[in-house]
Amino acid sequence: MNFRKTISLITVVLVIIIIFFSREQIVEAWHQLSEVNLWILALLIPSQIIMYFAGGQVYFSYLKAKKQMRKKTSIWKLMRIALEINFVNQIIPSGGVSGLGYLAWRLKDQGITAGQAAMMQVARYAAVAVATAIIMLFASVVLFFIDTPFWIVLFSFGFAVAIMALVVFFFFVISSQKRTAFFGRVLRRAVNTLIRIATFGKSKRSLEKSTVDKFLGDLHDDFTAIMKDKNLLVKPFLWGIIYALCEMVIFWIAFAALGSPVNFAPVAVALGLSSVVGTVVITPGGAGAYEAAMAAYFIATGIEPSVAIAATLITRVIVLFGTIAFGWVSYQHILLTSKHKFIDKKPA
Repeated sequence: MNFRKTISLITVVLVIIIIFFSREQIVEAWHQLSEVNLWILALLIPSQIIMYFAGGQVYFSYLKAKKQMRKKTSIWKLMRIALEINFVNQIIPSGGVSGLGYLAWRLKDQGITAGQAAMMQVARYAAVAVATAIIMLFASVVLFFIDTPFWIVLFSFGFAVAIMALVVFFFFVISSQKRTAFFGRVLRRAVNTLIRIATFGKSKRSLEKSTVDKFLGDLHDDFTAIMKDKNLLVKPFLWGIIYALCEMVIFWIAFAALGSPVNFAPVAVALGLSSVVGTVVITPGGAGAYEAAMAAYFIATGIEPSVAIAATLITRVIVLFGTIAFGWVSYQHILLTSKHKFIDKKPA
């Protein structure tokens, strides 16, 4: 079995694992369907497709603004790539690192380097994070006026500020060659230590200084270019707002389908909170922790617990199967048919 078929098989196993981790949510969501207006719930499908399209445009509007794409790429192909990246990010629990690796490999034919792909990924996460944080700030104000406990309002506002501060701190690090080089040294030592621990010292592979320097150098150069022309981030940011709003709409539809439409404000904050929680936990797609964080926040804002849990589980299960259905087929096809090597044979 060649390497690509092995990767393909591993992906199948990961899909089975994520369904296994989500089995209780899937069963519970199935039981809740008897109480749902299926015609309203069906709106989740087109909403999810629009959300994925907006997420892809965050990536590609940035690339087009920088004129880094060598050839004209159809909207359909960009959509497929966006679905594939979303699939990889959801299935492999790595805080977006898996998606970055796949993105760099997928865009080789466009002449995109690993560092440029990383900056593209950073720009995407930053655009969505800032857009989400701004929406959360407005949501916090709305929560204040709809008789929400003050500690919930304060928590919501503080969480939004923390997200923006984290984005600013990261940009602060990569804005300086000195700070970027220091981060590179820390990163290389950490990765090589993890390799030794994971292989019990048997692996001779290591992350080399030249590889890290090239990667972070491209990242720093791209950031410098952005600072010289800040308009490069205008379209990604606008698409980030659309993406964040689509996520909100998806959960709002679930509440409406249950006959309990809610204010958009708690949905906005719950999404930001659960997205962060889902990113840092080790389960694929944040299964378990994401749902718990979201439902807990909904309940804390005064939403009926049974409705909060049902809306969260139903939406997450439909989004999970949508991610697999829309992204898996395209991912498997390109993985097995692409002319590019998935991983170079030479040591990293």
